Amino acid sequence: MKSIPIIVCILILFQSFASGQDITKEQPNKNITNNMVYVDLGAGSYVVNFGINYERTIFSGNGSAISLKGTYGLYSYLVHEGDYYGISGHYSFGRRFINIETAIGISLKDRAGSIDPLKFNDMETSPLFYLGCKLKKPTGNYIMKIGVGYPQFLSWGFGVAF
Repeated sequence: MKSIPIIVCILILFQSFASGQDITKEQPNKNITNNMVYVDLGAGSYVVNFGINYERTIFSGNGSAISLKGTYGLYSYLVHEGDYYGISGHYSFGRRFINIETAIGISLKDRAGSIDPLKFNDMETSPLFYLGCKLKKPTGNYIMKIGVGYPQFLSWGFGVAF
């Protein structure tokens, strides 16, 4: 009879130690960022261009993401010659710090943009595609991008995610 309370005490102690040894799973990143704003500098068919970009993630899961991006920029040969606009869909995949990124979309080049911004008088359209990588710490807010594509043959960007 005296052994029953001792066994119960041992079981209670064992249960608390056993549950204390639970193997924890990796905590998901609670700092999920769906918006990115960044500037990029590129060289390509527009020779030199500078762009301001806004990218919004519309789906993310299992290390991949789908996002939409809008761009406004200036292009020049040696002097400012016009504006360009871009709309593209992005697919990125990877883990941790480095993500491979692909994009396809359309780019509009406004030759008269340097004279009358946003008048869309002398527009030239071209396809937009991109392959590159995005560097971002899972808990950080700063991003860096580098890649190749068209109309920017080579581009580098830096910005923030929020």
